[in-house]
Amino acid sequence: MKTTSLRALVAASLLSLGPSLWAAPIASTPNLAKAPPPSETPAAATPTPLSKPAEAAPAGPAVLEAAPGVWLTQFTGMTAVWADLGDGIVLIDTGGSAKDAKALKSFVSLTAKDKPIKWLVLTHLHGHVNSAEGLLDFLSPETTVYVHSRVSEAFKNAVVMMAREVPPTIAVSGTMEIKGKKRSLELTALSSPAHSNHDIFALLPDISLAVTGDLLTPGSCPDLTDPSADLVGVLAALDILEKKNVKGIVGSSGGSSDPAAEIDVTRGYLRRLLKLLFENKQENTPAAKVASIIRLDPLQGYCPTAMDSRNAISLYERMGPDGRLTPGNAARPKAQNE
Repeated sequence: MKTTSLRALVAASLLSLGPSLWAAPIASTPNLAKAPPPSETPAAATPTPLSKPAEAAPAGPAVLEAAPGVWLTQFTGMTAVWADLGDGIVLIDTGGSAKDAKALKSFVSLTAKDKPIKWLVLTHLHGHVNSAEGLLDFLSPETTVYVHSRVSEAFKNAVVMMAREVPPTIAVSGTMEIKGKKRSLELTALSSPAHSNHDIFALLPDISLAVTGDLLTPGSCPDLTDPSADLVGVLAALDILEKKNVKGIVGSSGGSSDPAAEIDVTRGYLRRLLKLLFENKQENTPAAKVASIIRLDPLQGYCPTAMDSRNAISLYERMGPDGRLTPGNAARPKAQNE
């Protein structure tokens, strides 16, 4: 089944909220789905396994147990995480296709001993992490959905357009907590655009594990091709995350690594890109030449050259002489995974 972008389903309702709301990245997610070869990866950002695969897992992607009662699995371009909070399961993101969702439901049922999915957190609404078909499998009156306040109404409109009953929906702004009987999950909705304009990251305080979606992708650079992506916003998000002093990070792709080192290498990439783009904007350098400059100064092992170039051009075309980024036009080619 072809993956349907939620953006296509709710285009009319999104006009009042901004044209770039549900855009998926231009770049194909396989560029970020795998960590770079060890020989090309900075030592500080080398991914390492979180834990051993769970026993008797269904055929397909491996299920890893990050800690007792906390599991994850990685599909192409996304990582799903779920945790037992005591009186139910919280699931973070649902997969990029109906096939992913079906496998994910089996994994959750097996590892959580058929405990119900009581809470569902959507880190953002790009198709590779939360496709329309995959998301539908997890919507029910018994499952409360947590989504950024900036897109909560659009999300509910999309569900109606897909002829489904709108589940209990919480619009997340600032920081809030999902409290279970045994553990809690802390959610932070960013106030400014970063990877998208509706990013949420989650934290399991008892094991100090952050689930960052596409804000921070261990072992590789973040995708900044969304029309609302903002370098300054991602840098601010890294500052917030750094203050949490987390011991582990799970992004939509990549492995695990030392969080402090991962934040440092990502921050360095963003600052390099911001400096390069601003300097060339001051000189009114043509975009094609900027792409060439990027290719001549690649970040081997951390950011694939093609991704580095796409990030640079996408941002450069929206950057003003003062270095500020304006929201771009969402009407552009779809990603390969849409």
